[in-house]
Amino acid sequence: MLKFIAASIRSGGAITPVSYNLVRLFSSAKCPPNSIRPDEASIGLQNGTARREGDRSSSSVYHAAYPPIISITNATFYREYPTWDSPKKDNPPLYPNLTFSLKSHIPARAGERPSLEHCAVIGSSAKSTFLDILRGRYICIPPTARSFPYLLALGAARAKGSRSSSHDAAHAIQYVGFNGDQKQSAGGIRGSYMSARYESRREETDFTLRQYLQDQMSLNPLVREKEELLDDGSIKHSESDEHLNKIIRDFQLQDLLDMPVANLSNGQTRRARIAKALLMKPEVLLLDEPFMGLDRSTVPVLSHLLRQTTLSGAPRIVLALRPQDPIPEWVSQIVLLGPDNTIALQGTRDEVFRTLQLWQAVAAREAKSTLVKGTGDDNSGISKRREYDRLEQLRKNGQFDDFANILHEMGLLHEQAEKVDKKITPLGEPIVEMDGVHVKYGDKVVLGGWTQVADGRTTKEGLYWKVHRGQRWGVFGSNGSGKTTLISLITSDHPQTYSQPIKLFGRSRLPEPGKPGISIFDLQSRIGHSSPEIHAFFPRHLSIRSSIESAWAETFLSKPNLTPERAMDVDAVLRFFEADLNPDFAAPCSDQIQTTTSWADSLPFSSLTPAQQRLTLFLRALIHKPDLIILDEAFSSMQSSLRDKCLHFLEVGEQLHMASSGTRRTPNYANVWHLPPPPSSSGPKLCHTGIADHQALIVISHVKEEVPDIVGQWMRLPTPARTTEEAGLVMDFQIGQLAVQESVAVDAWEMIWNPTAEGKGGFVEGDEKEVEVLRVM
Repeated sequence: MLKFIAASIRSGGAITPVSYNLVRLFSSAKCPPNSIRPDEASIGLQNGTARREGDRSSSSVYHAAYPPIISITNATFYREYPTWDSPKKDNPPLYPNLTFSLKSHIPARAGERPSLEHCAVIGSSAKSTFLDILRGRYICIPPTARSFPYLLALGAARAKGSRSSSHDAAHAIQYVGFNGDQKQSAGGIRGSYMSARYESRREETDFTLRQYLQDQMSLNPLVREKEELLDDGSIKHSESDEHLNKIIRDFQLQDLLDMPVANLSNGQTRRARIAKALLMKPEVLLLDEPFMGLDRSTVPVLSHLLRQTTLSGAPRIVLALRPQDPIPEWVSQIVLLGPDNTIALQGTRDEVFRTLQLWQAVAAREAKSTLVKGTGDDNSGISKRREYDRLEQLRKNGQFDDFANILHEMGLLHEQAEKVDKKITPLGEPIVEMDGVHVKYGDKVVLGGWTQVADGRTTKEGLYWKVHRGQRWGVFGSNGSGKTTLISLITSDHPQTYSQPIKLFGRSRLPEPGKPGISIFDLQSRIGHSSPEIHAFFPRHLSIRSSIESAWAETFLSKPNLTPERAMDVDAVLRFFEADLNPDFAAPCSDQIQTTTSWADSLPFSSLTPAQQRLTLFLRALIHKPDLIILDEAFSSMQSSLRDKCLHFLEVGEQLHMASSGTRRTPNYANVWHLPPPPSSSGPKLCHTGIADHQALIVISHVKEEVPDIVGQWMRLPTPARTTEEAGLVMDFQIGQLAVQESVAVDAWEMIWNPTAEGKGGFVEGDEKEVEVLRVM
């Protein structure tokens, strides 16, 4: 759902039910106005005239005219220069006839200083492409349609003769991506292999955070690099040190400077990467999905931190957000992306909000008299009635689908969902057994630092947890609570798997009397795993087919053990998700099943969008029908329709007429998912019918819509001490169980994330009777 952080909607009356659903208030503290640098003030005085002293009108504004920092007018962009004989499908236009302007300053009222303009770009896909356009990438037609007037004016206003290139778009506009695309968002922060972050051994290439911030990420660094920086005309060394220390203090990185960057947590990594970008002193900072993977208590903390960085006069911030992300209160402009690299809506926050209200009213077929009631402005009311009539006519003509799809992506269409009725699966033998797991590094406890009722009566220290065949678990907790550590113990990526009291598939990693230890290859063949860590290390040169087939290989790049049946399984998932993976997909004109999947043999993993890459890794985790499926933030970057399609495939496979989380959340799924026609009696049989009774499932997510309705048990890890100090939020360890008709998204989400909420029910290991939820401090 579209949410505004401390958004003030000037509707002229009480908040209507529609606007109440759109507005979520938190982090509403007032911030002081932005200060203006002397060189910026000179630009304003050169380009405009201040308000006359005698003008006392309260509505008058400060007329110092600052040129826009980014200006795009009727431009169309291409990845390659277009030629008349090149196929359009190989080089499609990007955002045709785009007009966009990012103001360098927002004019203020009399007696006030101009403030900076900050923008939010909202969409399920193509956000990175839009940000690339803003920072000067792609071919612009016509070439003069994209310019950076403020950067030119700022460079001219400063000392002449400087060789500094800091006001070129490449230097003045900095990009930091968090959407999982290794090519753009790796940022140099990753280890040599997945287990490296958990090991005490340090290699020469395990650079510290201090070295990362000072750009010393090479062997024998710095002497020449510093000389190059000075020759390039950048700031002096003493000023650089002062600026560095200020950034370190502002982002609370003092205690992490000597830690290897590969060992930083998710939240620490974000702070480090944003800090490094700010060291370049950019005029514009582009942040691609900065809130992805963060719990909801951490999001306002990061939002406030970003706001604080703008108070010195720079940078302007452009946020690329998912539809479910909250919009910070300091964002003044919103761009809403549409399908196929188009702009659906843009304007100020209030303008976008009012337009979305109209769309929502038309979709819900509300009376327009109710919609415009109480505006107090006849002209505004007439304009809204006319727009409502235009949209209503589009709906009657069947041309409102794009608007409805956008509303659905943003969670603004409230369809009556079907009642959840989970299948009761028989409880099998335990796959994962943890009997007092307690992981710590020195004096720092990262998992198991609590006491827990272990056998129904005795309270013991550490994590006691079992995952049986047939169970579907959700594991939740704030950033830094130990979720990644927990999963790494199960997958054996963590070295302490060998020493902790853990059994996987009834065996420990080390041999026991009369029982050999389980090998890493046997273990990994029985686990399907999709996570941000897998995404970061997965080889980019593999084709889509090879990426999925690697589920039957011992390593990413070794030869998979394929059979004719397994090849058919791969073909089946490629047909089911062809519309989402094949760029040349065209809906069949008849019910004839497309039998060829050769398109997946030549498309490399690197050519896919982050959402398509996540989809490929999701299919890789399911394709070999493992005993245990682990989905750790597996649906991040996906638009809601694709996520729901994945949930459907997870639960019921290719069975099109079976109810699932996806069909309940996407009522018009038949038109949105572009599903292949059902197989005929003489055609290929269904290869995938969803998760089986003998399989277990573990899901980790910070977004409730990403949790399938089949999840019946959940565990919440406690808030770490350092997060408690920063956010003031305390969540204890808790285990719970849902009734057959309940789901995490509808019935348990608020209870899980609200430390003061009381649970409905829970369970004790080995007892199926509902009892009070276990609370362990």
